[in-house]
Amino acid sequence: MKNSLAVIAGLALMGAAANADVAFNANNYTANAAITGLTASGWVEILYNGGIGGNAQSLGVFAPTEPGFFDNGGMSIPGASGTTANLTVQAWVGAQTYATATVKGAVTFNQAVASWDPAAQPPAPKSGPDLTMPAFTLGSGTTPVIPEPSTIALGMLGAAALLIRRRK
Repeated sequence: MKNSLAVIAGLALMGAAANADVAFNANNYTANAAITGLTASGWVEILYNGGIGGNAQSLGVFAPTEPGFFDNGGMSIPGASGTTANLTVQAWVGAQTYATATVKGAVTFNQAVASWDPAAQPPAPKSGPDLTMPAFTLGSGTTPVIPEPSTIALGMLGAAALLIRRRK
């Protein structure tokens, strides 16, 4: 009987640990990791790269507090556990979504997190480690097109070179 209670208690603890949430402070002030090009009309989204099925899970979209910086207070990742989380911060201006923006940027990094029991009260704002993202710059969302000479143009250039050389 004692062994069965120990096994049940162990399984319950493992289940609680597997379903524990983690918390962190969602801001880039502490690390002074400014997002160059982020204006008051822009947006910031934090993604957790380890959601259900390994897919990225959005933790929220919010406006910057001032040019280059954001502060969304304490955030949590439901159902995550451990001491670090792989996060992506996306920022953009000039559109409603990151996918449609022409000026955007993103950075992916590992973040120290603090575990808490989901059955307990949610973490108070500013209760976890500060976001340790690196600074990055927003840029054009399109790849510049570099024109390449066509096959016909290269053939004509070669023929002209042969004619000029033959006349000499």
